[in-house]
Amino acid sequence: TTVESIKGITAATTLQISKDDVTLAQNLMEIKATKPMAKGVTIQEPSEFRTTSPSQPLQPL
Repeated sequence: TTVESIKGITAATTLQISKDDVTLAQNLMEIKATKPMAKGVTIQEPSEFRTTSPSQPLQPL
């Protein structure tokens, strides 16, 4: 019947969208892992960090 055909088409379409969503999510995770965090932001090794002292001493509360 027509109703059964429509249900079959809907189920097949829903399944395909779910597979595409999973593939898209996996691709986005791979891209995010390989790209820098943000433009102009660089990751430094801990040995490269500079420590600075505040210009004014901390005030006790």
